[in-house]
Amino acid sequence: MATSEALTINRRKKDGKKDGSVPISMLLPFKVGDMAVYPAHGVGQIKSIEHKEIMGQKQTFYVLQILENGMKIMVPTNNVNAVGLREVISGDEVESVFAILKSKKSSVLMDNQQTWNRRYREYMDKIKTGSVYEIAEVYRDLLLLRQHKELSFGERKMLDMAKNLLIKELSISSSECEGTLEKIIQAVATVAAFKRQGEGARLRVETPWDLADVEIGESIAVSGCCLTVVAIDGRSFEADLSDETLRATALAGLAIGDAVNLERALRFCDRLGGHLVTGHIDTTGHILALNPKSGSLEITISVPQELGKYLINKGSIAVDGISLTLSLDAADLAQNQFRVTIIPHTETKTTLSSKHVGDAVNLEMDYLAKMVERLVGAGKNN
Repeated sequence: MATSEALTINRRKKDGKKDGSVPISMLLPFKVGDMAVYPAHGVGQIKSIEHKEIMGQKQTFYVLQILENGMKIMVPTNNVNAVGLREVISGDEVESVFAILKSKKSSVLMDNQQTWNRRYREYMDKIKTGSVYEIAEVYRDLLLLRQHKELSFGERKMLDMAKNLLIKELSISSSECEGTLEKIIQAVATVAAFKRQGEGARLRVETPWDLADVEIGESIAVSGCCLTVVAIDGRSFEADLSDETLRATALAGLAIGDAVNLERALRFCDRLGGHLVTGHIDTTGHILALNPKSGSLEITISVPQELGKYLINKGSIAVDGISLTLSLDAADLAQNQFRVTIIPHTETKTTLSSKHVGDAVNLEMDYLAKMVERLVGAGKNN
């Protein structure tokens, strides 16, 4: 016997008299239409609540349809905690997931003796917990491992599994489309090698993207610094850093595993978002303060006094290659500093959220402001 009609229980007043009935579904943690996460299968929707009689006993089940493949799973309502069925994480928890993805603290690279079989069991145990945080760790670790070795078929399959589980849940929690989220969680470019060569250096960057359409000699901005691609190998590329680049930018402080912002050269047919950024760094500044404000983050950054003339309130500046709007007043200029506000979207897509007070950042003043100064100066000389 099976039915999707709601069973009822009698509710009594304090005097013991009946006071109508309450559907059992109202007492359950999930209702029809709710989204829930089933371990190792991902997000599903409660399609119905059914009641069956099994061996003479009445039992209530959630009918959960997995979004990824349409599979239906029947979960006893009295066994929810045991099987690990849980709610989808809230929007506030999404940032914690991104923090794990950006972190480079992973035991996988430190344990060179760990075999794939051992790692597979460890990672599958994490995925089976159904915890989005455990799954984020698996995804991050495999991305880091891919920088140092070619992933096996099993590793690639597990990487895809973790990615799909993450994207589905994060999409529902953040109301972002899955395509956008896939780009965000894969946008973890990291330093794979940094080797000094005379007064310069050779930098290798591991990217999450296929570089098939990138050519030798093309320019790519690394944390705002325009570099020339001199070698390509799979998902990584190399660039030479001159002594001037090391002197004038924050790239000299890079270490293996550091996250970097990447941006390819703008084509004239592309839309212009933000402002014109050339990738020619003017100087470096240092983070002076990090102040959370109403869901955003205000960052105060130092700037050399001689470059303060290019800063205007509501004007533009590039910090580590990110086009940002300036906030400053007379007090800021007197202290050789400026402020920028980072919205949550910028935090998730760039390295700024991982910065600390005292960290160096690359600064590029507004190109148009410098051109106006040059033209006005030339006019005065004439």
